[in-house]
Amino acid sequence: MKGTLKSRRAFTYIYDHGRRAVGAHVVVFAMPESPDLGESSGAVGIVASRKVGHSPHRSRAKRVLRSALREIRARRAVRGHVILVARRALIEDGTRSFELAQELEALLERTGSFQGAQT
Repeated sequence: MKGTLKSRRAFTYIYDHGRRAVGAHVVVFAMPESPDLGESSGAVGIVASRKVGHSPHRSRAKRVLRSALREIRARRAVRGHVILVARRALIEDGTRSFELAQELEALLERTGSFQGAQT
């Protein structure tokens, strides 16, 4: 991963001002790089709230999201800041990273998060 979003301020700013795309297993919030955030370029935040399930379920959801993002980044360059929010269906459906990668790539495309993409 290039960098990790850590500050609450950055998360809140991206939630409020970024583009959102909702999928069956993940919600993507994305925005172009902003020097106001104070985060490294291409930083990613991965979130799994208690709605996803108990701690082992949340950990698994984040692992699957990281793995799917790694698969996509091997093929395409992601630009800007991205937050991936796991949904309960990710755990309930037993979704694997290679299955999630297709959905995630479509959502990132929709938010204009790839290099050379139109915004």
